[in-house]
Amino acid sequence: MIYTIGKSEAYDQYIRTDPKAAKGVGGSVWKTRTQAEAYCKLANQTPNANFKVYGVKANWKKDTVYTAGEGWHDLIIPAQLVQLDHE
Repeated sequence: MIYTIGKSEAYDQYIRTDPKAAKGVGGSVWKTRTQAEAYCKLANQTPNANFKVYGVKANWKKDTVYTAGEGWHDLIIPAQLVQLDHE
């Protein structure tokens, strides 16, 4: 599993509506949950951002490509989102 961030209100609703909800091609992903959480923390510094980390059922090496200068990869296939436990 790899990881992404998303607006929690939208992503949570999307997953509730469709348990097989997918992250689309081109979406930003991180190899580890820790990396995604660090970026999420930065993104949430914007007022009313409300981002959260989600799992993505995809393979880092086969299903993503490096995004130069950004610190993440882009997803090259649609892949199922996974609701994670958050503390």
